[in-house]
Amino acid sequence: MAPRHVFGIKADVRDNTSYFDEQTVLYAAGNNVVIFNSEQKSQKFIPATEKSEGITALAVSPNRKYVAVAERAAEGEKAQVTVYDLHTLKRRKVLQAVSADVSSREFVCIAFSPDSKGLLTHGGAPDWALVHWHWEKAKVGAVYKASGSQAAAVYQCSFNPIDNTVVCVTGDGICRFLRINEQALKPLPGAMGKREPQGYLCHAWMSEDRVIVATDAGDLLLLEAGELKSALTAAPADGASIDSIVAYSKGFVCGAGDIAPPRAPRDATATSPRCWCNARRRRRHLRLREVRGQGLLQAREGVQNREQRGQD
Repeated sequence: MAPRHVFGIKADVRDNTSYFDEQTVLYAAGNNVVIFNSEQKSQKFIPATEKSEGITALAVSPNRKYVAVAERAAEGEKAQVTVYDLHTLKRRKVLQAVSADVSSREFVCIAFSPDSKGLLTHGGAPDWALVHWHWEKAKVGAVYKASGSQAAAVYQCSFNPIDNTVVCVTGDGICRFLRINEQALKPLPGAMGKREPQGYLCHAWMSEDRVIVATDAGDLLLLEAGELKSALTAAPADGASIDSIVAYSKGFVCGAGDIAPPRAPRDATATSPRCWCNARRRRRHLRLREVRGQGLLQAREGVQNREQRGQD
């Protein structure tokens, strides 16, 4: 039995919405990746693998040829990412981490390199391992443990939009730049300096050397060449977490949530900050703020009902 139409969106998937072209948007709904054409009002589907416990992250390659789908593995299984061809919808490669590299059953965020040949995957608890893949060969290039604590969650990893060898990782008290050097990921100097650590929930590259980092307190921080330059005065800074940023030609758009609850204690027995963050996200209502430029950028396009439901 194959689905005809799927309504809704899976909100707890990292980067759960991406445009394939001007008329086609990809998003996670239930246990499927939905490819929706807004002109034809049609949907195509990439179903999750049978034994998975749900999709956790999506990434579309810059050349718009592939989509990577991360899924939470069943108990006792290994974290897995599957790369699909967006034109044929056929599976191109399955990337499964070995236990020596990643102990987690899930990858919480993934990202393609600018040339679409490399792939970053960041595992979840307990080890929060960042893995660089040569995905076409299903080969691990390098592994790095970005978080020094089981309680310090990682929320996003990304490549520099120009330089395939530089990556950024943000999380709970973590804002780090690394360089891919042969078979190693080596930290670069800089980042937040003496600033009091915060929950760095997301970031966006504005250029080759400029990055905007958003916090759980509503701050927007400008980093240049890996160094903190300033906190933007346009940021809400009102205690409402900024959970998403999208860069575009005139600046960037960010999505903010409700005022954050008190932070979880930072000890080994404490509830994971990721759980606190997920609870906050479930309670929030998303509001878009434009930081620069005029008018709001429409970030998502809703699924429209068919005119004649009887045809379904």
